[in-house]
Amino acid sequence: MVEGRGDSGRGGYNRPSSDAFSRFFGGLLVWSLRGIVVLIVLGLMVGVGFAAYRGSTTGATEAWTSDLSVALDNKVDTTPFLAWFDTILNPAKARTYKSIVEKNEDNDALGVKILKFEGTPTEYFMQGDVAPPIQSTAIVEAGSLDEKGTLVNFTCELEDYSGDIEVLPAERTFPGTGRPYSETVFCTTLRGGPLSLQPRILNTKKMTFNVLFDSLAIAHYDAYIMKRSHYELAFSDKDDLAPFIHFLGSKPEKLGPGNIMQSRTTDGPINLGMGTGNPQPFLDGDLVLFQVSLTPRWRGELKYVRSLTLKVPPEIELDENPLFCDFESTGEYEGEYKLYSLTDYALNEKVNVDCSSEAIEGTGLSEASCMEHFKTNLQLKCGLQILPFVDDSTSFLRTPIEAELDYVYELDKSINIKIRGAEGVGGDNPCAYYDEQECMDKQMCEPNPEDVIECSVCDEQRCEDYNEEDCAKDYCKFGSCSFDDGSCKTNVIS
Repeated sequence: MVEGRGDSGRGGYNRPSSDAFSRFFGGLLVWSLRGIVVLIVLGLMVGVGFAAYRGSTTGATEAWTSDLSVALDNKVDTTPFLAWFDTILNPAKARTYKSIVEKNEDNDALGVKILKFEGTPTEYFMQGDVAPPIQSTAIVEAGSLDEKGTLVNFTCELEDYSGDIEVLPAERTFPGTGRPYSETVFCTTLRGGPLSLQPRILNTKKMTFNVLFDSLAIAHYDAYIMKRSHYELAFSDKDDLAPFIHFLGSKPEKLGPGNIMQSRTTDGPINLGMGTGNPQPFLDGDLVLFQVSLTPRWRGELKYVRSLTLKVPPEIELDENPLFCDFESTGEYEGEYKLYSLTDYALNEKVNVDCSSEAIEGTGLSEASCMEHFKTNLQLKCGLQILPFVDDSTSFLRTPIEAELDYVYELDKSINIKIRGAEGVGGDNPCAYYDEQECMDKQMCEPNPEDVIECSVCDEQRCEDYNEEDCAKDYCKFGSCSFDDGSCKTNVIS
């Protein structure tokens, strides 16, 4: 029997197979790639961390996030979302009725719009503790059908700036010719206004352009009324639409699901809505809860309401119980229509709520939350009493209710202004923006002897640098100088 010559049998060297080599180098390659990935991730983390630290200390990070915030604020209108969210959080809140907006293609360009708002330039260098003149430019377009035209007021605000801002022009009356006109508006901060800055390289301040203007909204609500005796005799056991089909031949265009009528309104910043949860037709003798809603449609803010008037037809009257009704009769008529206006309480306490910081101090509300709760969706109510038919020959009729809203609205648009430097730091002449009196009061500043309007940094650093005349005046306010033995000296206080 011949013994085999295998390597294991002879206790000799076992040569690695090709699979073992592949596994070894494959594993080495995998771990090398993992190490490279880890190094790249660590490098990115260090780089991002350093950039974030550098950005936070210089103000660059805040500038970037502020730019993003302003851009979103100018582009994204959160009002519809807030209104939807409010219905989720407050399911018991009264329903907001919105009108169908009737747009006229011929008047689509009417209204007020801010076409552009930009800084000129958008970056400045701070000299001393006084802001340099900061300038911006806006282009506004407006048009109306009002024969008197539309008066529009312009204002500008700069964050943390308490000085005056000159706006040219401050107002403009746009002609009511039915076509839009444009106006260029300039905003400039005036010299001498203090501006609060953080002690870092780059500070970002929001500049806001505001447009204040009068506006008018008109809404209509169709009320279909039927004689109760006729309804109970012929339609009480039939389909809800049966009375409309019988008398009109079809369903009214604005009648929605559940026979709930929807109002219609003119185009504008505010949707003036009217409605009730009661289905139509109404029957004589009915008392239904009628609501009027004011809902913003455009970006901006409802500043205040001058008047809200309801024109009610003779077949209907409002139940003016002050506990349940926000309207009262004016005692006046427009044709057959009786006029109702807001009660003083409703106008001042429900509609024109003051959301200024002074008014809400101590309430726990911010200006933004006050606007959201009290200005976003205003709801006014009153009982609607359907009167008996006076004409026995009529058992079904349509009668419209009209609402007219006279109000003031404000649009706004913001940009970021970047200011380099910190308070009291930088500039060849930090005294340059002081007026004469301030120059006299500030240490190390002196008026130019040839031009008292110009204020300059003192060349002298101590009393010994003064001549005899200047020693007595002590322009630089060292405060302890006296002239003795032919030179100005610093007095030593023991």
